Amino acid sequence: MEKLFDKPYFYWFHALNQIPRGSYNEEAVSNFLKKFAEDRQLEVIQDEAKNIIIHKPATPGFENSPWVTLQGHMDMVCEKLPDSDHDFSKDPIDMRVDGDWIKANKTTLGADDGIAVAYALSILDAKDIPHPNLEVIITTAEETGMDGAQALKAEHVKGEFLLNLDSEEEGIFTLGCAGGADFHASFELERAAATGKPVYELEISGLKGGHSGQVIHEGRGNAIKLLARILHQVQAEQPVQLARLTGGSKHNAIPTQAQAIFSAEGDVEAAVKAAFDEIQAEFHIIDPDLTYKLSKGQADTFISMAQSKQILDYLFVIPHGVQSMSHAMPGLVQTSLNVAIVSQDDKKLDLQVSIRSAINSSKLELVDRLVTEAHYFGAKPEAGGQYPAWEFNPESPFIDKVQKIYHDLYHEEANITAIHAGLECGLLKNIMPNTEMISFGPSMEDIHTPRERLSISSTNRVWDFLLKLLASFK
Repeated sequence: MEKLFDKPYFYWFHALNQIPRGSYNEEAVSNFLKKFAEDRQLEVIQDEAKNIIIHKPATPGFENSPWVTLQGHMDMVCEKLPDSDHDFSKDPIDMRVDGDWIKANKTTLGADDGIAVAYALSILDAKDIPHPNLEVIITTAEETGMDGAQALKAEHVKGEFLLNLDSEEEGIFTLGCAGGADFHASFELERAAATGKPVYELEISGLKGGHSGQVIHEGRGNAIKLLARILHQVQAEQPVQLARLTGGSKHNAIPTQAQAIFSAEGDVEAAVKAAFDEIQAEFHIIDPDLTYKLSKGQADTFISMAQSKQILDYLFVIPHGVQSMSHAMPGLVQTSLNVAIVSQDDKKLDLQVSIRSAINSSKLELVDRLVTEAHYFGAKPEAGGQYPAWEFNPESPFIDKVQKIYHDLYHEEANITAIHAGLECGLLKNIMPNTEMISFGPSMEDIHTPRERLSISSTNRVWDFLLKLLASFK
């Protein structure tokens, strides 16, 4: 790993990964960034949300150029393999080099979006990089709903052009993204005593998962939905009484695992296997490692039989995945939802769903459908966490500039597009309405999973492009 440190952005990326920075645990990294700026006598603001805004004066010859903002987020998704003992609250990320890739040891890497911060720190630290007046905005809690971006104040920002460095495929330049909303459906649990029927524990695992905005169109399996499907099929043969049902961990990650403890009579093993075999036949190409484990379970109390059926029917019926495709941009998902997390305590079972859409009315219509559906099955619905779409502007002055610089550097065509994932640009447009924005970044794979990896060669190429782009504002 040390061999990469002659490139400043790899040095700073490694430094960032020594500091725990999961969402809502960003105080230490925010303070690190603040001190970084103060040590270099740069103007810095640390706001109430722990966002960091740093200003650096233009280099000679760029004094009359427009202000340019470099923007990314400091938090990361914290996911690990079941056999990892990594503690995201205190342990540094154990980074490894494998050929052209940087990855982590059984955990997420944090390249999303640590490499954006590393790029910005490298430019702020340098004395020999030509650039206009620079504003660096590094936000908190992007991965959990863009809370940091929502807390930014207009009086703290000034960029006329904004470069969002939170994209994951080199050569693709984004000028629009989906908006979104969070939806919760909760059941106030009706408790019942054990009935003396056999108790089982069923676990679904081995799924690829992934970012629900980036890969939702691939049709990857959702562990919560597949678990509900199996239990719904068992329920068709004999009543199923739930004791506990949990799954998923992040609102923007397709669930890779789900578990249920339940009681039922009859040949449960055969019914589960039959249901799983059907599912495996459907998903063996996209999710070849899908597996299940059925074992003897234990529970002291259960959910009532009637409510168990309501919950299983609801989880079976609630939609997941692509709902409509864009008419404006062929091949782009317009509206989707991710059945993301089901959690349970002694009093309540809660389901969290993440909704995305490039069209606000389509998003609101889907929320209304989910509310209606929840009421029908006896759940209490709640919608919130809404953020706006960043509408695609085909007349953006960035298009010609980006295409020319990228082609001159690499003799390849830049791909100008919009994406289904959410970016902070949608929220930033609210407080920077006259700012032209674009999003790009180096190639990464399997973000939000323990397989996350960052291309070394692509990171180098995007760095060279970024410096050329900054120089073009003279």
